[in-house]
Amino acid sequence: MSEAPPRRYAFSHRHAVAWGDMDALGHVNNVAYARYFEIVRAEFFRSTQLGFRADQNQDVMLVMSGLQLRYRSQVIWPAVLELTLQPSQIGSRTLHLVCSMWDQEDRCVCEGRSDHIWVHRDSGRPARLPLSFAPLAEQFRKELQDAG
Repeated sequence: MSEAPPRRYAFSHRHAVAWGDMDALGHVNNVAYARYFEIVRAEFFRSTQLGFRADQNQDVMLVMSGLQLRYRSQVIWPAVLELTLQPSQIGSRTLHLVCSMWDQEDRCVCEGRSDHIWVHRDSGRPARLPLSFAPLAEQFRKELQDAG
């Protein structure tokens, strides 16, 4: 993650922090932020017309190859976070997503990036982006060019 100011991304999802997300120190445990990132990724894919799911393509699947989180501020229950996300790079075999999480006082509490790769389900070897995902990938590329 760069030292640039945090950004809100185009896709947004509100998420209520659960009591069980806190740790013995009384704030949201660092592992919960990875789960929040997972929640906004799932909501993002669900919001697309494809409703991308692992079972849509029997031969190829998208797996995470990396995750980076930068914690910026602690969160204490009760809280509602705004989780924002957008693709940051799309290749013929890869997808990179960026995320930011905002508290009710409009402070960025966490930033993240996840790296994903398409793989053949049977062999686990890298695969090309599936045809069913191509229209959505093209839409993402256009949005990135327009923003960039």
